[in-house]
Amino acid sequence: MDFISALWNDPLTLRWLGVILQRVAIAFVLFGGLTQFVKHIVDERINTINTGLSIKKDQDNSQTVQNLRSEIASSQQKLDVAERNLDALQNYSVVASLNPYGLRGYVVGSGLKEEPSILSKTLEGTWIKNDDKITISCDDSSLEKFRRAMISNPPLLCFALCGFSVLPSGPISHTLA
Repeated sequence: MDFISALWNDPLTLRWLGVILQRVAIAFVLFGGLTQFVKHIVDERINTINTGLSIKKDQDNSQTVQNLRSEIASSQQKLDVAERNLDALQNYSVVASLNPYGLRGYVVGSGLKEEPSILSKTLEGTWIKNDDKITISCDDSSLEKFRRAMISNPPLLCFALCGFSVLPSGPISHTLA
């Protein structure tokens, strides 16, 4: 303990100890500054890497969104085609239940009852009933009624009697069988 007490009371030793402590403090300050500089460089590198990852992630998300939009458009087209087919089938089902005279039921004999429709009223007079037989009349007035029925009922555009046809994109024509 005497040794420590002697050092503590010696001014030369205390100056030397003060210089050492001052240099250690300067070394710590320099080390702290160097540490801060290195930390700044590391932080900048982290930001650069994160920015690159963010850009890559955004590109991947954009590609995924584009792929999903493409799939949605394709599915929408398929749905539109299916809806058009359904509409065509529904239109056909209306026409399929009618005989060539626009009546629901069959013209076979007196046993079956025919149900009149708007179309049957439009086509009234376009056939001739002789006994139990009904034949289509192909005179000019009947052909005109067929033409008006086909134009006013779009599902009937493919309806053809007496060689009479109305094409959606072509002229109206008829030929007698």
